[in-house]
Amino acid sequence: MTFWTFLIGAASLSALPLVTAGFYSKDLILFTAWTSDRGSFWLWAAGLAGAFLTGLYAFRMVFLALFGKAKTAVAERPGRAIHVPLIVLAIFSLVSGFIQMPAAIAPVTVFTDFISRTLPAVKMIPLTRMEEVILFLDALVVPILGVFAAWLLYLRRPEVASALINKPTGALIHRFWFIGWGFDVLYDILFVRPFVWAARVNRGDFVDLFISGAAWSSARLAEALAGTQSGMIRRYALGIVLGVVIAIGVVLVL
Repeated sequence: MTFWTFLIGAASLSALPLVTAGFYSKDLILFTAWTSDRGSFWLWAAGLAGAFLTGLYAFRMVFLALFGKAKTAVAERPGRAIHVPLIVLAIFSLVSGFIQMPAAIAPVTVFTDFISRTLPAVKMIPLTRMEEVILFLDALVVPILGVFAAWLLYLRRPEVASALINKPTGALIHRFWFIGWGFDVLYDILFVRPFVWAARVNRGDFVDLFISGAAWSSARLAEALAGTQSGMIRRYALGIVLGVVIAIGVVLVL
């Protein structure tokens, strides 16, 4: 069961055509990137390249994890607590895409009709029937090519992938992809290092200084007030007289 749900999830992530929800969502994204007045060819091409790479890395994961010889023994099989959520997600990964289908297949627009109630409408450039079919075929073929490339490089001919990695250019690209396109490095520079630096500078926690200062002030004030509780009636009477004099002075001034 885990194998099939994993495979379905990878297939939907890769946008395998017609049978997965990922295909219909990705087709809508690519179609809108081309036809929207805010879209462009380059935005559409970047989305298409992303669709190819998604199929490549998703099924690389499938082929390396689920095919070939086992590298480690399975310690424990998952139970119902894992199987039930996986089955539910797998079902939605297959059928939920039918609420929004390409115009080349069927005029089903439940999702966009729902979204249009809250988000502003997107101005679309009208296309001919042929242009719609071409865009549909692009979104259909490119994910399959990504899956095929993964099958060829990591299952059928793994030595080809190894040979590419051993070349200088391939090694550079492999390292760049392995570090997440440099995003982790950028995130570390922009957020992690400044936060660590601020934590070191604020090692004494200046927020606690206010709390500690308030506690210290309260303690000193309590000590001063406690000093007035001497039990000597003359001092109490003097305090009352001074209070009356101050009160009368305030009334006269005001």
